[in-house]
Amino acid sequence: MHPVGQARPAIGCIFLQAALLLHGLVWLVIAGSVSITQLSFRRIPHAIEPGRVNQVAHPETFKGNMKMKRPFASALLMLASALYAQSTVPPVAPEDPLKPLSFLEGTWEAKTEGGTAGAQAAGTYTFRMELKRHILGRHSNNDAGCTGPTDFNCDHSDMLYIYPDEVTKGLRAIYFDNEGHVINYNVTLPDSTTAVFLSDATQPGPQFQLVYELKSGVMSGKFFIRMGGQMEWKPYLAWSGGKR
Repeated sequence: MHPVGQARPAIGCIFLQAALLLHGLVWLVIAGSVSITQLSFRRIPHAIEPGRVNQVAHPETFKGNMKMKRPFASALLMLASALYAQSTVPPVAPEDPLKPLSFLEGTWEAKTEGGTAGAQAAGTYTFRMELKRHILGRHSNNDAGCTGPTDFNCDHSDMLYIYPDEVTKGLRAIYFDNEGHVINYNVTLPDSTTAVFLSDATQPGPQFQLVYELKSGVMSGKFFIRMGGQMEWKPYLAWSGGKR
């Protein structure tokens, strides 16, 4: 997570500690002022006047002094309890924004199942956390025996990186391949085992959509293309396979 995201829980804890400390100090000031005010009426006389009861020696005076000290002691106890509670509260771990995509992790087999590309190929691809779990990367490899039209690249290799976007608070992805293509995706999860990658429709050229879905231990992938000005998505390539 970004240092900015990690700093937010710490800032919240600082504000909470400051509020609790201020609350305890207010109680101390109030209790102290009450005790001092009441004690001023029971100050020790310098001389005992004839016919007057000595308030210092009277037992009720000591009881009153003890009662006046109780608010002050209670405030001290409250402040000490608040400070102890602050020191024992464990820090809250930041939420991992990539956790919903954990179903993609691992190495998967991929065998083509049609599409307008008209290719027959097999290979593997691996999703794994990288850079201290700040991104989820996908790396693919093709096995020998690929066949397809002359415009289909059987030597194809690519990389896909998924990352949390601090601006939108959502997930984004960027794709590179050995043919020079670069695609930026917005990533959404319709359910707990489906991930949809959708490129920006406002950019020039065709729009792309990549879908991964896990069902009964089999991961299927589909790559769609929609040409500018059209509504229909055309499946360019589809594949599926189990986990290795």
